[in-house]
Amino acid sequence: MLRTKKDSLLYHQMITPDRQTSDYYEENSSGLSRRYESAASSTLFPHIFPAGESLLDIGCGSGRDLAALQAQGLDVVGIDTSEAMLAEAQRLHPKLAGRLYAGSLPGPLPEITNAPFDNILISAVLMHIPDGHLFSTALAIRSLLKPEGQLVVSVPTERDDLRGGTHRDESGRLMILRSEAAVSLLFERLGFRKTASWHSADQLNRGGVKWVTIQFRYSPAGIARPVARIESIINTDKKTATYKLALLRACCDVAQKENGRVSWHPDGRVRLPVASLVERWTEYYWPLMASPEFVPQNQGEEPGSAKPISFRRNLTNLAQLYRPRGGYSAFAEEARSASLSGAGSDLWKNARSDIRNAIIKGPVYYSKGSTDGSRPFEYEKETKSVLLSADLWREFALLGHWIRDSLLLRWAEETDRMSHGRMPVGNALALLLSNLHPERDQNRVRAIYLEKPDLECVWSGKTLKPNTLHIDHAIPFALWRDNSLWNLFPSDEKVNNHKRDKLPTENLMNRRRDAVIQNWQTISDTQPIRFAAEASSLLGRNPGANWQAALFMAFLEAVEVTATRRGVERWEPA
Repeated sequence: MLRTKKDSLLYHQMITPDRQTSDYYEENSSGLSRRYESAASSTLFPHIFPAGESLLDIGCGSGRDLAALQAQGLDVVGIDTSEAMLAEAQRLHPKLAGRLYAGSLPGPLPEITNAPFDNILISAVLMHIPDGHLFSTALAIRSLLKPEGQLVVSVPTERDDLRGGTHRDESGRLMILRSEAAVSLLFERLGFRKTASWHSADQLNRGGVKWVTIQFRYSPAGIARPVARIESIINTDKKTATYKLALLRACCDVAQKENGRVSWHPDGRVRLPVASLVERWTEYYWPLMASPEFVPQNQGEEPGSAKPISFRRNLTNLAQLYRPRGGYSAFAEEARSASLSGAGSDLWKNARSDIRNAIIKGPVYYSKGSTDGSRPFEYEKETKSVLLSADLWREFALLGHWIRDSLLLRWAEETDRMSHGRMPVGNALALLLSNLHPERDQNRVRAIYLEKPDLECVWSGKTLKPNTLHIDHAIPFALWRDNSLWNLFPSDEKVNNHKRDKLPTENLMNRRRDAVIQNWQTISDTQPIRFAAEASSLLGRNPGANWQAALFMAFLEAVEVTATRRGVERWEPA
């Protein structure tokens, strides 16, 4: 029988990220079940799901696939958000008695006694999940799968029944079409590796509907991927400036820290806003332009030369203007707070335009991806974005922190070569690794928190006094080098010393969610423009009025992906 609250068996109240979709299934369960049962289960199942193993079918619907897999010899369990559909599954397939649970993604999910599973099947479900719940859905799926377990995901790639300009079909169901590349990267960022995929027509014989089924293995330690194509981009054409290295470094940093800013082009490529690249280039080149010693960044560039890099004059003048004011950190604070004025505002406007043109007309236009001359980047004028292939973006997302370190060394070597040895590799590397975010940011945040009544440690709940207050980087500075206001929290001195360069566990973050958001609210109330600007970098959009839940999910995603991809130790207070 269906496990429900009434018979005191396992049940959790359903969360329905899209009520219109869940209502449709609840109200049309009988007709939908007859329709689904008229089609055969996938012919792939006998080849990819071994008999004798456990399997969880999330979104089991009428129970058609679940019953077929049970007959194949698997120990099966099914979950669905619609109790009416589960009742139909129970009626149509009596052998599923005791194996059906009510629950929904992203959760909470039922406490199934035989979890985690050897296999998880999630067919025709992810298109119903809104973007804001997609990462937490993937995280919930991962929590139910054994290490080295198998995940099989089926999603539609084409539908001809969507209302014009919307993500809903004629019945009102949410139907977000996501490419194979987008779905693959969603799970690969959490430690899965894609092992196979199959494209197919619709089993219900709808001519305008097509599907892709993707097979993954969950490897908690993560996997390495080839970076030959990025090596090819670096080596295939002549290097006359450091622009190409700066572009690749920026791609790595945006992929690691601002993944929400990118979007997926209809043809499967990734859109990367040029504005994000401009911000990164400004930070990279600032210490080189601010150095009292001339640091060439173009072949043949010398002091007073006729062909300096295009943004040298304006960026150098901007750096000189802010040198007595606190350097890059002071500039960045004013820029993010929209408080630039006078000469600073004019210089930044000109420098920003120069850097933008250098990116578009330099490495984006001239870079080649392989010996066949193909171009890895393309500028899309309408969206002011750089387009790059999904495969290339995957390299940046999964291995960006390693690629970045290699690029920094190459950049330092190029600087040494361009300076004819006057700027040795070690000195150039020191400039490229300059800490442009000094203690002023932490001191400013500390002053704000000291004004807060009943101040407590964000992680332990301990009451804080001025002499026990430390400012903690939730994502350690050693990992992200990020002093964004959303990443700085009040912490007890002993707790902070114990945490050091570890990352909080998912359980701790969810347990202290309210405390995290309360501290953000305090900072946002005091520094609204800067906080919104830095939050938008993490979210990938303007935070809006009700930003709290969305920002917390983006924060959780950043921590989980960093921990997964970089093998960082997790931590909870003793």
